[in-house]
Parts: sequence; C-alpha cells; structure tokens
Amino acid sequence: MELAILGSLILLAVSTLLIYGQRLELQQQLKMEAFRKALQKAYQRNSSVTYTLKKDSRFFNLMAGFGQGQASTLGASASAMWQKGAPGASGAKGQTQASFAYYQINDEMVGIQDTGGDIMLPRYNRTTIDSDGAISGEMTVPVSVYKEERVSTEDYSSSYPGRKRP
Repeated sequence: MELAILGSLILLAVSTLLIYGQRLELQQQLKMEAFRKALQKAYQRNSSVTYTLKKDSRFFNLMAGFGQGQASTLGASASAMWQKGAPGASGAKGQTQASFAYYQINDEMVGIQDTGGDIMLPRYNRTTIDSDGAISGEMTVPVSVYKEERVSTEDYSSSYPGRKRP
C-alpha cells in the first residue's frame, strides 16, 4: 500500500518536473529566436526593430489522453537597434525610418507589406512633445498590438492517419 501511494507521488513529481523543464526549454528557444530575428531585421533596416513571436505548442500532460498533451501558446519579444550613421536605409532623410515592428504568429507574419517586400506592423505619424510641453515635430512609429483575436480548433485522433483498421 505504501509503495502504491509513494510510487504515485514520485511519478507525479517527476512528471511535474518534466513539464516545467519542457516549457522552460521551449520558452528560452523562442526568446533566442526572437532576438536573432530582431537583430537581423535591425541590421537590414539600419534602425531600431521590435520582433514579437507567438507559437502554439503541445506539452506533455499527465492528465491528458495518451499522446494528446496540453495545448499552450508561448510568446517572446525582443528589441534590437543596429545603426550605422543616420537611421534608415542609406540616402533616407529624417526620422521616418527610425523604428519598425514585426509580429509573427506561428509561421505567419501579421501586418502590411512594405515596398521592400517585408510584412510588418503598419506605421503612423505621431506628434512629439519636448520636456517643456511644446510640440517639437512628428515621427513615424509602428502601431501597438494590445489584443489578439484568434480562433483555434483542436482535433485529436488516437489512431495514426496512415494505419488502416481491419
């Protein structure tokens, strides 16, 4: 009786550690990927870039069905600035090329396509105010994403798609 109770508790503790380790590893990988992509885009744009990644993953779950796992969404964001001289592409004037934002959900980019072929968040003009409260000019900045509306479905089958039943 003691072995059955203690064995169950040990299995529960080990599975909890496995779940935590798996989530931690995938979160760290996502953070590194977001930083690499932000640095690459910042180098290409010669400016400041914010890159946000969201990925849907399945994690081990002791309480779920065999092989089903638990669905979860992980997210990471990174900002990088790579600037040689004035911001923006060579020959660009002013602050209009100083800041960009990219948003990726799974493998799909969110936003509009610019003249260079990149898909990024749209940008708009914003009035800048100095420390005295006086209007000092305008700057083009990316929009902010504050809410996502996504619909996801979950299909699960306990049989392999290629296996035929007798």
